[in-house]
Amino acid sequence: MKPEKPLPLPPEFTDVDTYVDSLLHFGTSCTLLRTLCGGIHINDFFNRDPDLYTQVLPQEWRDYFKSVEIFELLDLLMREDLEKFETQNFEVETKPEENSETDPRGKLQPPQSLLQYIKDVRRHLLNRGFKPNTSNRKMDRKIAVGMNVKKVHEVENFSHYVDGLTSTINEDFEHKITHLVDFGAGVNYLGRALASQPYNRNIIAIESRAHVVEGARKMDVLAKITEKTVVMRNKKEWRKIEEAEALNGTRPAEKETPSKPSMSLGANASITPTTPTDRDLIHKEKTKRTPDEATIQTVRAKLELPKNGQGTIQYVEHLIKKSNLEEVIDQIVSPPIPSDTSAMPNSVAKAQEPGLMVISLHSCGNLLHHGIRTLTANPSVRAVALVGCCYNLMTERLNPPTYKIPFLREHPRLEKTSNIGDADGFPMSTRFLEYRHKILPPIEASGGAYETPSFPTSSPFNSPASCYVTASTEPLEAEEEEEDDDYETGIRLNITARMMSVQAPQNWTPTDSSSFFKRHFYRALLQRLFMEKGILEPPPSTGTRPPGKTTPIIIGTLSKKCYATFPTYVRGVVAKLSLPSPQISQTALLLQQKIGSLSDPEIQNYITRFSARKKELSIIWSLMAFSAGIVEAMVLIDRWTFLKEQDCVADAWVEAVFDYKLSPRNLVVVGLKRDGY
Repeated sequence: MKPEKPLPLPPEFTDVDTYVDSLLHFGTSCTLLRTLCGGIHINDFFNRDPDLYTQVLPQEWRDYFKSVEIFELLDLLMREDLEKFETQNFEVETKPEENSETDPRGKLQPPQSLLQYIKDVRRHLLNRGFKPNTSNRKMDRKIAVGMNVKKVHEVENFSHYVDGLTSTINEDFEHKITHLVDFGAGVNYLGRALASQPYNRNIIAIESRAHVVEGARKMDVLAKITEKTVVMRNKKEWRKIEEAEALNGTRPAEKETPSKPSMSLGANASITPTTPTDRDLIHKEKTKRTPDEATIQTVRAKLELPKNGQGTIQYVEHLIKKSNLEEVIDQIVSPPIPSDTSAMPNSVAKAQEPGLMVISLHSCGNLLHHGIRTLTANPSVRAVALVGCCYNLMTERLNPPTYKIPFLREHPRLEKTSNIGDADGFPMSTRFLEYRHKILPPIEASGGAYETPSFPTSSPFNSPASCYVTASTEPLEAEEEEEDDDYETGIRLNITARMMSVQAPQNWTPTDSSSFFKRHFYRALLQRLFMEKGILEPPPSTGTRPPGKTTPIIIGTLSKKCYATFPTYVRGVVAKLSLPSPQISQTALLLQQKIGSLSDPEIQNYITRFSARKKELSIIWSLMAFSAGIVEAMVLIDRWTFLKEQDCVADAWVEAVFDYKLSPRNLVVVGLKRDGY
């Protein structure tokens, strides 16, 4: 079950430690990478002087980009075999004014510095290759109700993976897995599949939203896991009671929703039995197995499987804020273990203890951090297998860096949360938290020439013409380090970097990319419109903008028809922001005053002025998305490193469990606890 290597290493690496060292060094010492991953924001594209495109990219890159279409660039970044540019032997002398040469097709050759940057990024991207499930098991159509193609692929493959992992743990470890705890279960697609044939696992589905839990119960009925409650009444007696209560002005109790045992796990939560009334005696329920009954049966969970061999599902309405699950475990698991176990054989005592594996399919942000930490915080949790997503929703554990590279206007919408240190945020591991690295200088305002300083030859990570920093890698003395303002401690990934890391540029199609390039173009144009009309202040060219000078304007999602033209987009933004909630904001009034009065030709004029630079914006966005694969790698390696640092963890690894084309967030983080902990 365990992969050959604990990490899906890129082809150029065979040793895990070497890869992690190289990733950390590259991620903190390449100025261009740090600029494209968090140093710039696409909304500022038309608001800079000098403009973003000129400021960030070397001249020889810009000259080359003029000769290629955007999809040719995407192919070069992610799909082209870069060795062919070396074998074609383009190395001939050029005149001083020439920036690059032409290939046999008459097109400009990619600059060597661009090719080297692409190589350096590619060689640090995790291998996303997926080995399809070779078994003939297919999900029952009843279980797949409500799922789209992507969700069916995810649930089929991950349920098969979790089942195999559970079986392996039960074979290799003394402490067995008895229940699977689904963190953030939602409507319980994954749990429903694992509780059904052929897996028949015991599932504890934790979800914070009551209406989602109720929806999951209804889907259990549709999937025929449970049967709908059949209510049988004595109609004559029932009508008499209703008439009597109507005369007395009291509300019939049965009109209300039947009470269910509370599964909200507050400190004082409990299950209170109700005393039967006369109405209860008349009202008889006849069920074979209802969702309510299933819940009651597993509130204090049984460790043995039901007689029919099927799995069980119990729903726990609980807001996960920390990793300690004892509050949950006390409510859902209560094995009959005697208070004095000294006389019991050790194997018997172990068999009666609950064993939980925490699983999750695309946990957002810090939820996955909480899931990983359950392994160290709860004795009953024996393993974790978690697939994360939405890295932009993670919080930051460290304060913002003291120096931003290069300075461009900070993303004001998230400054407040970015300035708060959260112990549950990124990074998790001590190694990432204490990693010491040099603060990089800003990119030259003119873009300059992209220099690729060589790495010290004594380093095992030496790569010819790499973009690594040239500073010595020899550790500084403690006192010297503390006094040196050129260094900082800890890996930091700001919100813009994390937002870009959820992109999947390898999956971009011409239709999809054309659509979102257009959306980003319109949004950047709108930012320019805001600036010219005095709604927002322009970002300063250098230095640090004083906080509080810019109020963010959050637009959110618009309907597709708003993107028909730029005027319809602007009108849609003004209309959306003018909706009362509960009253019209000052920003909306300002927009109505300064933009609402503009004519369509005046708004369309912005397209005329800036349309020639739409390709430049698309190039920057593509480079940002391509480079952000390094950010995702650092997030995943941090989680794996955290597990490896724990004494109680016997083993940990990361591997692909989905096809990247169907589900780009396809890497699972697995941790197994040692026996005896």
